[in-house]
Amino acid sequence: MPTGRAVTIAAVLASIALLPIIIILALGLYGSAVTGDFPLVDESGPTMRVEPESGPPGSDLTIRGSRWDEGTLLRLEMVVQVARPQITFGGEIETVEQPLPGVYVGEVVISRAGTFTIETQLPTTVPLLPGTQIEFLGAAAYRGGEPAGEGRTTFLVEPAPGQLDVEVLADASGDPLPRSLVEVRGLQGQLVAAGHTGTDGIARFEGLASDVAYQVTARAAGYDTLRAPAVEAGEETPGEVTFVLPAAAPGSVFVGGVPRRGEADSPTLAVIDLPSLAPIRDAEIKAAGAAWALAADPGRGRLYVADELATEIRVFNVQTGRIAAAIPLAFSLRVEVRDEDDRPPASAVVHLLWSVRGSEVLVRARETDASGVVVFDDLIAGSSYVVSAMTASAESLGRTAEAAGPITVHQSPNPVTIEPHQTARATVTLDSDFAQMFYGGEPQLLAGNDRAPATSLVVADMAVDPVSGLLYVTGSDLDRGHLFVIDPDERRIVHDWRVPAGVGDVVPRGDGETVYIANRAFSTVALVDVATGEELQSAKVPSWPEAITADTAGNVFVASLRDGSVTRLDADTLEISAERELEEGVHRLALLPDESALLVANIWTDTITALTPADLGIAFLLPVAGNPHALAVDAGRRTLVVGAGDGGTVSIFDTDTFDLAQQVKLGMRIRDIVAVPVPA
Repeated sequence: MPTGRAVTIAAVLASIALLPIIIILALGLYGSAVTGDFPLVDESGPTMRVEPESGPPGSDLTIRGSRWDEGTLLRLEMVVQVARPQITFGGEIETVEQPLPGVYVGEVVISRAGTFTIETQLPTTVPLLPGTQIEFLGAAAYRGGEPAGEGRTTFLVEPAPGQLDVEVLADASGDPLPRSLVEVRGLQGQLVAAGHTGTDGIARFEGLASDVAYQVTARAAGYDTLRAPAVEAGEETPGEVTFVLPAAAPGSVFVGGVPRRGEADSPTLAVIDLPSLAPIRDAEIKAAGAAWALAADPGRGRLYVADELATEIRVFNVQTGRIAAAIPLAFSLRVEVRDEDDRPPASAVVHLLWSVRGSEVLVRARETDASGVVVFDDLIAGSSYVVSAMTASAESLGRTAEAAGPITVHQSPNPVTIEPHQTARATVTLDSDFAQMFYGGEPQLLAGNDRAPATSLVVADMAVDPVSGLLYVTGSDLDRGHLFVIDPDERRIVHDWRVPAGVGDVVPRGDGETVYIANRAFSTVALVDVATGEELQSAKVPSWPEAITADTAGNVFVASLRDGSVTRLDADTLEISAERELEEGVHRLALLPDESALLVANIWTDTITALTPADLGIAFLLPVAGNPHALAVDAGRRTLVVGAGDGGTVSIFDTDTFDLAQQVKLGMRIRDIVAVPVPA
């Protein structure tokens, strides 16, 4: 005898539209009924189907099952494959498909006929966009828990009838603002739709639910952002909302990175307008090249950019949007070869050698021209080399030059003349894959290329002194560490102080005279006089000090990557005054504008921990997108910018509420971020 049972099915749908904030939505499949009253079908095995197969949000659905084992317990689950808009590099908008986690819908006992029916209505409050596919999964089990069959069916969401027109105007003139970024968000803040205004200043959205109140945001570069909290889409005529944006003080967030592996043309520097938090399309920005490290000088409207293996510092004028003349870090060495008659040999190969810990390492080998001259370019200032030359006659009689050096490369031309003399017989060969050199008369073959990494500066960090405007650059080559003190106006190196290899972060003390530098390999932090290169104070800190920062209260904070700890030092003596153990992987530090909290990013736990500077107590924990590799705080607008290495996601938070104000997926390997307010 047929039986009926009314049930209400409730589930929780986890929306991941705005990482890292996870929004839990209540999904109510209401008005449901379960029955076993329909004929069997001829298909073999358990089957499920949904009627209709597609429709808009709010559609009445019937889910049917047949050929299931009688009396088994069916567990029903729903999986949503949602298509969502995503703001990307340059403010472009892409649609990406994201599978949301499967959610438990309910359980029902299969009827004696081996069937079940669920009638329900898909609510309009769920953030389902056109193109979203919903998959219902059913799994049955016997009383003992053994599997008793599985089935699945899909439902495709069709466009809803709602339409919305958003107009964006400039406050001062009332003129339309074309290419303004308009975002439409659902009840829980998930991004439902995004688009740009046309030349008339209007963006139109279709396929929205007509009985849902949306939050609409308008952004335009150089203007403050405005929001309308409750806007409804119309069915017969579009819903309308008009924004009149006030002009704002200009500024930019620069996001630097390096090319993705195997993609030399992938983006490496992106610009986000600071007042509107909208990405900017800038053709000039591609000329900046790879951006391993960034440093900003807001007072002079400059951004300094360096690659990881740097031979120069590129300068970006944030006021004009132009690339200025670069500051060279590397220079050339000219070697001239002469025989005993003061003539250039017919053929000579010059070896450029690096003397490292008592051993000579081949850096480059190059053949002289007809005048007996060879020029080695891109040698880091302050680096020293030993130079030798070798000639070969048709009879393979080797003629080598006495080694000249060590020769130190400076900012001026570096000419060297060496005179060869007769030596023992040897065969000299050149190959694209290796060069030949001699140790104690015995030849050795070393693999190499035209520019070994040892000839470049491996950049660690850059910083601008707020008092003097000097630019500090730290890095290492094969032999030593460098602390460059650079005058950006003159585009010259003022000092190149020798520091231990492994040097890391550099932070100006704020007096125009000293800087703090970290050494990762030696686990130290030092206070250095920039005029003399003298180390005034030094302290041993936990393993691998990856980041340092200083506050105005006389404290220096150090984050140690391998030890997973944060250490507070006295700014004058560098004595340790407090320490907090966190998880391994702490990588970046930033202070809130009022210095009420020290923010510590962890690249392995994907979190930011806020510590109170007074005692390093934990104030709160903020989950962020994966691999938070860079932090920047803009005090004027009270914003925190977090750059995540996974997918190149930039998340911007309000530092008062820590609400997520904007998120952009740049698709680049982010290395550094700076916020640059443009001076009036």
